Amino acid sequence: MRIKKQNISNSDLLTLISKHRLPIMGFSALYIYLFHEYLTLFHSYRPFLLLQEWIRGFGYIGVDIFFLLSGMGLIYSIQKTNLAGYYYRRFRRLAFPWIVMAITIMVVDQWSLERFLKNISGVSFFTESIYAYLWFVPAISVFYIVFPLYYYFFSRQNSKLIFTLQIIAVCFLLTLVSLGFLRDDMYCFINRIPIFVIGIYLGWKSKNGTLVSSKAIVILMGVLLLVGIYLTTGYLYFDFPKLIPIFEYSFPSVLIAIPLTFFLAKAFSIIKNKKVGKLIYKAFAFLGTISLELYCVQEFLGAKIVPLLNDKMGHFLINIVLFAVVLIAAIILSVLGKLFWKVFDGVHERLFVK
Repeated sequence: MRIKKQNISNSDLLTLISKHRLPIMGFSALYIYLFHEYLTLFHSYRPFLLLQEWIRGFGYIGVDIFFLLSGMGLIYSIQKTNLAGYYYRRFRRLAFPWIVMAITIMVVDQWSLERFLKNISGVSFFTESIYAYLWFVPAISVFYIVFPLYYYFFSRQNSKLIFTLQIIAVCFLLTLVSLGFLRDDMYCFINRIPIFVIGIYLGWKSKNGTLVSSKAIVILMGVLLLVGIYLTTGYLYFDFPKLIPIFEYSFPSVLIAIPLTFFLAKAFSIIKNKKVGKLIYKAFAFLGTISLELYCVQEFLGAKIVPLLNDKMGHFLINIVLFAVVLIAAIILSVLGKLFWKVFDGVHERLFVK
């Protein structure tokens, strides 16, 4: 019976994603870091240089994987507590690194109080540019806020797959209609709605059914991945025509993010039980636990450190030094966050809990 259960678990792709969520997040966090901060090597060897640029150019797919995993996770979170508890847990996860980094940047880069308030409130995200300050946090916050209402309607549908596909179609049509009215940068956010609602559907499917790994599924995922890579390569490097601004952040990204997540889950399930693989698994899982902190510190530190080191060492050493500094800073920020909330909980318990 034990062996049979293990086989069932390993054949269910959605269970594998939930089980290996942390290392998948760690992989995505590392890929996003490479996208933002990696300095290419061996410039004299053009084929290898182009390969590095090509691999790094896909780094934003890590963001799509985070939206996918977030949608899946919210299906479980919404049922664990009441609405107030749901919002509090989301706020608690995002608030500390988000606000601490904003205070740090305000002091170092001399933000005005108005700029600080606009950035941490999300006002600048909607009125100026989504890239004003760490755009992923206000973007995922909007999804968190809207999710309970979306879930209310989603949970009442007879066919949740058809409902999900209808929402994606509506988003695409609204995007086309909005051309000329919205800033181009907003499409980087709006075009992530499909991957988020797909994550919600997969989360529901994971909780209420299975997606058994079979040759047909593996072949389908492989085809989707290759098509997504082909289209994205075309949009990024060969001027493929785009139906909407920043089109590479929509359809092709979905085609890559979904199968890549499945393949990562399968790969991590295999290497977890190997000697060297176990260390790799733990390393990615650790990065997954500090993924938000890594995101919050990397661009700020990169902008400060790289110019200081450019004339003193080559790209290889700069990459090592910068990653080490970013990793240490992210760990410190994570530890401080845990200490802050531990103190907060203690004070709250003494003052308000009898």
